[in-house]
This record gives sequence, structure tokens and C-alpha cells, in this order.
Amino acid sequence: MITVRLVLALLVLHAIAIARQDRARVTVTNPAPFARGLETVSIPWNALHNVAPDLNPEAIVVTDNTTRRAVVAQVIDLDLDGKPREIVFQTELKPKERRTFTVGRGAPAQQENRVMVKFMLPRADMAWENDKVAYRIYGGAEAGDVLNGIDMISKRVAGFRLERWYEEDHRPGALRISYHEDHGEGADFFTVGRSLGAGGAGIWKDGKLHQAGLFSHYRIVANGPIRSVFEVYYPTWNVDSTEYIEVRRFTFDAGLFLNRIEATFIGKDPSASLEIACGLVKRAGTMLTKGEKRGTVSLWGPTNSDPANGNQGTAVVLESTVGSRVVENSAHALIIAKASVSRPFAWYSGGGWSKNAEFPNKEAWELYVKERADKLAAPVVVVISSGK
Repeated sequence: MITVRLVLALLVLHAIAIARQDRARVTVTNPAPFARGLETVSIPWNALHNVAPDLNPEAIVVTDNTTRRAVVAQVIDLDLDGKPREIVFQTELKPKERRTFTVGRGAPAQQENRVMVKFMLPRADMAWENDKVAYRIYGGAEAGDVLNGIDMISKRVAGFRLERWYEEDHRPGALRISYHEDHGEGADFFTVGRSLGAGGAGIWKDGKLHQAGLFSHYRIVANGPIRSVFEVYYPTWNVDSTEYIEVRRFTFDAGLFLNRIEATFIGKDPSASLEIACGLVKRAGTMLTKGEKRGTVSLWGPTNSDPANGNQGTAVVLESTVGSRVVENSAHALIIAKASVSRPFAWYSGGGWSKNAEFPNKEAWELYVKERADKLAAPVVVVISSGK
């Protein structure tokens, strides 16, 4: 009798295990002949849910099946409608390597945030950073005579610094500690003004660059531990009597230097086309590298007039290179591509600093930019199946 009961109990447990579909196997393959030092893997939640409908987005554990260790994962509600849209995690891949991961139920481990975005008062800027670099765009009167350019803030340290730097810079009188000077942690050396800065964008028409002004509204979609997503909205502005409203979404991952930016220019004629100019403000002594076939443009040269502050690199990498071309004028190095009204247009942009060990020289920066373009041309292949 005891033996029969034991067998029945085991059968019941086996049936329950079969009935519960709370585990999925994710195979990630690098199809390229180069290594991917840090790759953010993004999986649509619906694709996971179709295989493992019992997964709980609030209790997710992603395990690397090679190391048997949990990796940091993040579930993101991209529409802020209360429903998960994607899950992201990071890994490293050798050339042609295939790795498998198990996504299952469990208590998520405590995860330290490595990315941060915040609406910074009193300046009303949007400022964001990770463990490598920081950026901001201007939104308030304190910004002065600026437009929609991106400001790059160089860092020597991995921890978050922006909130403290903002607070110290706004102290009165002799108590002020300027974030435009390096006190051992990095600084905002960049001068943006009315330019595109470190990879902003505008509309290109009749050989002229047209930029939006300051953003008027924002919303933060996700804020770590490994990915920040936020949007800014630019009110109606005119390009030769044609009105546009611009919505711009930024996606920024831990450990990386470039932002993914997606801009949608909303106009009265949704069937119209336009040209988008993504650009880098020129600095004295910088050298331009064109990668038109790869859809890239980059600059490298002195950070500013003080040699002690090293060199900075900036870059733009288009997500699609169709019909793109590089144009220079007195203020910018631009890469221009065709887009459609009311449809998203995406690119990557940002910068690096020679005081960060990863970019000791121009060649290191150019290699990083090339690798970003190569990765876009040969994205990882993700296959989702049931089980471990």
C-alpha cells in the first residue's frame, strides 16, 4: 500500500510538472566571425509567453546554462500599459558561439542598477548615465542659447555621479564645485551650444540643417538595472512653413558608450518623405573618419584647449545605411539619410574619452564604432523553445 501511494504521489507530481509551463530555453547565437564583448539580448515577452505561458514577469530568473549562474535580467513595459513587452539580459559571445539560457520562475536576485535617467532640476535637463559615460539634453531656461543637441559628460569612475555633480554645481558662491572641471571623477568638457552635440539630429532640407528647440515634456519608461528608456517631446516647429512635432526615444544600456535613439517626426502628410541629418559638432583639432558604406561618421581629437584633459571621440552609427551620405559644413560632420514622416528613424550615437582606459587613442575609438556597425549588420540569432 505504501509503495502504491508513493508511486501515485510521484505520478501526480510528474503531471503537475508537465502541466506547469513556466520555463523556456533561449538559444543565443553569434553568427559573426568576431567576438561580442558585451551584448544586450532582447526577447519579446509574447514570444516567451507563447512557449511558457505560466511565466510571471515579476518573478523571473535567467540562468546561463554554461556557468549555471543567474544573470541580471530586466522585464520592460515599453508602452507603460501595465503589460510586459520585452525581457533583456547581457552576455558575451565568442565568434560563432552559441549559448543557451533558461528563463524560469523564481525570486529575482537583488540587482544593482548600472544605468540611471532623471529629470534634473533646477535646470530641467534630462540626464542619464551608466558605468561608463553620461549624457544630457537641455530642457529649461537655465540652459541658455541651446537647441536639441546632446551633451556628453566624461567619467573616470563607474558609479553614478550626475545627481551629486548637479547639486554641487548649483551651490552658492564659494561652495560651488563646477562639473565643467575634472576633480578626479570626470567632467562636462563638451560645448554644445546650438549644435547637434554628440550625435543629435535634425531635418535636412535644401542643404540646411533645421533643429528643434528644447523639449517640453518627457516620460521615463524604464530605469535599470541594465537598460534605461525614456522619451522627450518637442513642440510644434517649422521647417520652411511645414510643421512637425518630434517624439524621440532614447535607449541606453549598462556597459556601453552609445545610445540608441529613435525619432519620429509627425507631420500633416504621413505619406511625405524627408531627410534626417545626424551629426557631430566639430571641435578644434578633431579628425574626421567617414564610414559611408557602414553608415558611420566619427570624430577624434583634443577634449578642449587643456592637454591635461586628453582626447574625446564622438560617433554616429545609422541603423539602416540605405541612401545615406556624409556631409560636412563649418559646424558639423553629418550623416544624412532618407526617412518617412510619422515613421521611426533610428541611429546610435555617443562618445568616449581617453581618460577611460578603453580608448587610449583614435584607433581604439574607431574600432569601437566599426564594431557597433558590424554588430548591426550581423545581429545575434535568438531561438526560444520549451524546457531547460
